[in-house]
Amino acid sequence: MADEQLEKSSNSVVKLAMIGLGAVIVIGAAVGGTLMATGAFNDEPKVSAEDALAQLEGADEGSSEVIDTSAEPVYHEFERPLLTNVANSRKIVQAKIAIMTRDAETVLPNVQKHDFALRSEMLDVMRKVTETDIDGPEFRDDLALKLKDAINSTLKRMTGRGGVEEVLFTELVVQ
Repeated sequence: MADEQLEKSSNSVVKLAMIGLGAVIVIGAAVGGTLMATGAFNDEPKVSAEDALAQLEGADEGSSEVIDTSAEPVYHEFERPLLTNVANSRKIVQAKIAIMTRDAETVLPNVQKHDFALRSEMLDVMRKVTETDIDGPEFRDDLALKLKDAINSTLKRMTGRGGVEEVLFTELVVQ
């Protein structure tokens, strides 16, 4: 009878140890998965708190990017045209976009690498165009400026720097 109680108690201890070990494994997997998902194991450079604060305050606006105006401009045309509806209208806008930069070694690989994000951002800008905007005398210039700002903002968010100096329309159709 004492042997049976000893065997039952040892079985209970083994069961508790197995449950505890299982819980530790599940918790460890959850913590590891969370760290991987948040990018804790990435080797990408981190932005210091001071740099992030200065960027939010606009203190480094333009200071981190010095454009060499003596460098030869380089152009890149996005392969496919952008097509979107005009806001609150049955009209559409189709544009074939090219960019100009003087820092081709850095900017063009970034543009090609983040092509989908840039196209999405440009479409977001273009879908906000209204019929009143289209009828304005500065429509092309205003849209080009908004697209340039959107491209540079996306590149800064993705890579830490912009570098696009100008957006050009190689084709622009409003129907």
